[in-house]
Amino acid sequence: MYRAAAIVLTSLLLACGRPQSPQEAIDQLAPSMTFYASYEDGMDAAQARDDRRIYSAPSYEALGERGPWYWGQDVQLAYDSGISGHALNFTGGLTQALFYTGEANAPWADAGALSVWLHPGEFFGAPLAVVGVDPLAPAVAIDLLSDPLQLAVRAIHGEGSAVPPAGDWLHVVISVSDAASGGKVTVYVNGQESTTFDVTDPDHSWDAARSTIRLGVDYVGLIDELAIFDRALTPAEVRLLHETPNLPASLMR
Repeated sequence: MYRAAAIVLTSLLLACGRPQSPQEAIDQLAPSMTFYASYEDGMDAAQARDDRRIYSAPSYEALGERGPWYWGQDVQLAYDSGISGHALNFTGGLTQALFYTGEANAPWADAGALSVWLHPGEFFGAPLAVVGVDPLAPAVAIDLLSDPLQLAVRAIHGEGSAVPPAGDWLHVVISVSDAASGGKVTVYVNGQESTTFDVTDPDHSWDAARSTIRLGVDYVGLIDELAIFDRALTPAEVRLLHETPNLPASLMR
């Protein structure tokens, strides 16, 4: 009788499963990270599946004149001012295009996720956008609106909005699943699900060779710990990224 009860209990425990350890979560998440910019050693990304370098061009209409550098004064490294270590500081007045190449760094044709920490200043704008072909229809874009502070997200021609909680830093995760078959976009703010919306254009155009990860369009504030993944993230993974802001550094392989 006792042996039978033990077998049943063991079966129930196995069915329920045990909580995943942090190291197991890291091991599962690490292969999915395609791009990571920590700004600890400059503006170039710390890890990328493709080109790690930051680029600038006279404008986004003149990307053919790009170069792997930024020499202006409107974007600077903010030492020891990030959510973890250094951050990228947009002081206002940026007139150039500032971006990373997309290609393998942002594989958003069907699914993916983006995690970033933002510290907006007095004036808000678009701190981040992943653009495939048409800048008016980005794969992913984050806009910050004021009076009151509002987070507007566009993804695969769908859009949603959320009112961020009070605080200096905002952790934003945009997770897209099954975009090619009309899937779902989930937006998390500070580790919690904030809003969801449907993918409205499963046939959206995506040209990996022309795609760009654009930074700081009309934005004043800090950007830190930018990470991109090639699949949607689970709520547990989002919470882990929020609870450990520099977790992407542990995912580097």
